[in-house]
Amino acid sequence: MKKVYKIIIMAIIALLVAVLLFIVASDSASAAIFYPEGKRIIVPEDSNVTVEFESSSASYNNSFGLWSPTQLTLGTSDNAVSGTIFGLGHFSEGTALIFFLSYSNTWVTGPGSRNADGQVHASIIEISSNEWRINFEDGYNGGDRDFDDVVLTVKTENTSTESPRVDIEASNSDGPITIPYNSSALLEWTSDNVTSCYASGDWSGNLLTSGSRSTSNLLSSKTYTITCYGSGGTVSDNVRVNIAEEVSGELFVKKAIRKKSVGGSYLNSISVYPNDLITYSIEVKAGDNNYSLRDVIVKDVLPDKIVYQGNLKINGVGSNGNLTSGLNLGSLSPNQTKVITFDARIAGTERFGYGQTIITNGVSVQSGVLCETDLAKVTVVKGAVAGAATVVSTGLTNNLFLDSFFIPLLIALLMIWIFKSRIINFEEWMELRKEGYQDYKSKKMLQFKVAQIKTKEFFTK
Repeated sequence: MKKVYKIIIMAIIALLVAVLLFIVASDSASAAIFYPEGKRIIVPEDSNVTVEFESSSASYNNSFGLWSPTQLTLGTSDNAVSGTIFGLGHFSEGTALIFFLSYSNTWVTGPGSRNADGQVHASIIEISSNEWRINFEDGYNGGDRDFDDVVLTVKTENTSTESPRVDIEASNSDGPITIPYNSSALLEWTSDNVTSCYASGDWSGNLLTSGSRSTSNLLSSKTYTITCYGSGGTVSDNVRVNIAEEVSGELFVKKAIRKKSVGGSYLNSISVYPNDLITYSIEVKAGDNNYSLRDVIVKDVLPDKIVYQGNLKINGVGSNGNLTSGLNLGSLSPNQTKVITFDARIAGTERFGYGQTIITNGVSVQSGVLCETDLAKVTVVKGAVAGAATVVSTGLTNNLFLDSFFIPLLIALLMIWIFKSRIINFEEWMELRKEGYQDYKSKKMLQFKVAQIKTKEFFTK
């Protein structure tokens, strides 16, 4: 019996020792997990850096991302999908990477001194020399210290000795290629060892390091250039897309003008006064050689002394188009005509000098490689009195018949009647005039003789 008790007592002691050892081991493990060191992540060499979202068990919808050397939010714990990889770009050797977790408070990796509560909020486990796992804790003062609220994996990839490469193709060709008029091409590009790319030439903007894009329908040949940057340098490539020549139709354009108040026929040249309202007409016609015209664009930029007044119409139907930037008439079938009309006003009198001012205005019409122009002319007449009607005085009555014929005839008849009626004695008047002239001539002769005598006496002394 004593042996049985002894065995039971020894078993109880062994069980107590085992429980004690388990508690000690658990406390040691807890100290390693729940009170981590504030480790740092340092880029070991010039590298591209990526972050992979692993998991989240947080009750908060925390946002996470890079805090330093630049701030970049990558996502939120509620919306991020496990396995999603975020590219952070290229970083130089020795760069310290600091990551953050944020909800009501913002916590960053590294020592607790970086955080408002003085606690370490990220357990960083170094998996290899270029890979780390970050386990975030989102609670204030360390929270529940489970360090699984957001889990990220950071990796670096060495690019210091790799040369950049980029290749662009148009419709599966390095080019140049030729496509039909008014059709598109598919641009595709790939690159290696680069961090960013941008477009230039006949396209623009930032590009992904690989991708594809369709051009618009092209009316002229284009060159598409892509330039990419990497730690190993800069590299560019381009592709040329040519437009095949097609048989062109014929294009005709005629510009004319008339006074709004007068109406009537449109003319190539008219005379107007300041502030007059005028109407322009632009007639665009396709030839009859069995070829249609596509994308017919009409441009008309008015001179500064003629002001656009709207009322733009195409074949009598109102239009909201813009002639300055280009009005698209669409297509014209062979021998088809479209007429554009719009109103304009001549500037005020203060904009013109007296007399005549000639203003010429042109229109250009383009369809593909075809381009035609035409001109219309207005002569602005400004009178001699500023601000008054442009009427110039032509005589006593401003009546051409009275001033140039009737009044002179009346004066001549009046003079004949005066002499005939002897109101003025013409013979006596002529005699008096003759005596006056003889007296004047005698005085001049006397003065001349005296001057001769004095001159002779001067030279004989």
